Amino acid sequence: RGRARVDAERPSARECDHRRPHSQPPGGRIPPRGSSRPGTRGTRRGVTSFHSSDRFSARLMVLTTNNQGVAALASWMTKPAVIVAPRSNTTRLEDFEIQRKLGKGSFGVVYAVTRRRDPQERKRTYVMKQISMGPSRRDQEEAINECRVLAKLNHAHVVRYHESFVASGNRLCIVMEYAPKGTVHSLVQGAKPKTLSEDVVWRLTLQSALGLHHIHGLKILHRDIKAENIFLDKDGNAKIGDLGVAKVMTHAVDFAKTLVGTPYYLSPELCENKPYNHKSDVWSLGCVVYEMMTGSHPFNAQNQGALFVKILKGKYPPVRGVSFSPDLKELMDRCLTVNQTRRPDTAGILRSRAARAKAQTLELTLPSDVPPPSNPREAFGSVAPDGPDPAAAAA
Repeated sequence: RGRARVDAERPSARECDHRRPHSQPPGGRIPPRGSSRPGTRGTRRGVTSFHSSDRFSARLMVLTTNNQGVAALASWMTKPAVIVAPRSNTTRLEDFEIQRKLGKGSFGVVYAVTRRRDPQERKRTYVMKQISMGPSRRDQEEAINECRVLAKLNHAHVVRYHESFVASGNRLCIVMEYAPKGTVHSLVQGAKPKTLSEDVVWRLTLQSALGLHHIHGLKILHRDIKAENIFLDKDGNAKIGDLGVAKVMTHAVDFAKTLVGTPYYLSPELCENKPYNHKSDVWSLGCVVYEMMTGSHPFNAQNQGALFVKILKGKYPPVRGVSFSPDLKELMDRCLTVNQTRRPDTAGILRSRAARAKAQTLELTLPSDVPPPSNPREAFGSVAPDGPDPAAAAA
């Protein structure tokens, strides 16, 4: 009753609007630095959290691909609130010349383009993805903010982001590196009924792991690693691309909860809608390695429910024949460890004895933060060296 009496004596919100100075926001005081802004989820201790944007992600659906294996643009699921980028005013659509259409979908088109200002003898081909957006300036700026996440990535085995801008008709244009040799998916399909050689599988696996290690080092989760999203440059080297569903993680946030990804490559923790981290990308990479070795998915079923059951059990057809070494099979098995706490991270993959030996043979430079293991039995990082994964055995 006393609380009700105090509330009755307080001025209304409308009265407060008339009384407070114009320099103050609603609520009567200026929020402290690091507090959440409109449109973002609340923060704790100055840490900005992330959330899904249904308005924008609904517009950025998957595009179709052509026969050359140029991958489609994945839907953009999250908005990293810590990055602020203004709308580009320097680049225009007229600065590019469209060479050919690579793919088309309900929400956008993918083109191969060149810059008009480049000399003819130095013309470079780029990929331009055009996505239709709403008229809201805020939607446009949020889209560009998401693109700027990609600008942080600079690695030989990650598709390079160049720039983004909004063209007339509220079209978001994303200019990225062009990968002329298609994708790992198109390479695997083109090799059928045969499979890829062991050296090719090792090279693409280690290059993909190196690209992922760089991405994870920037606190970014890819969240949609699959054969269609690992591109091949003119020399056939792997480049991880289509980070459209990537999520930036702060140092204080180690797990995400939004269900994203392609069903065949989903990790067990995602199937159960549990928190996940960078090791979910490692599981997906293991699925890609299996696909390169066999030409098929490790987990397949007639419906999503049955597929999830197989993934949670961690049971997949063994790689038969003698075409691949035990070391490569073990690396793939370790990546497909059901219990994510026992699954290696990218450093665990790269520091293994077999991976280091192959990297030297293939002349791949390992990052300085991946030292050799002090104990060879711990070559796969957090994965226990003895016995099967208990979660998989229990299932």
